[in-house]
Amino acid sequence: MKKKNNSLVYLPANVKLYQFSERSLEEESGAWSVTRFHELEKPMNVLLLNKKERPLNKYLEVLYNAEKWFVRAIDVYELRS
Repeated sequence: MKKKNNSLVYLPANVKLYQFSERSLEEESGAWSVTRFHELEKPMNVLLLNKKERPLNKYLEVLYNAEKWFVRAIDVYELRS
């Protein structure tokens, strides 16, 4: 399954989205500090901003409610046309 930047992707219900501190995003150690999180109550489509998975942690960047969030890559599904 190939995910493309700036494409809509599907997130199932109960998926957790995370925002990390800017400082921890610059580090490659994998020890990131979570500043906010949100659990989806219902499934939804979001915009995939960055398909590059972060090393070690496997997170993708998405746009949710006009903010950048990270979600585990295994929780992101490509929409079929």
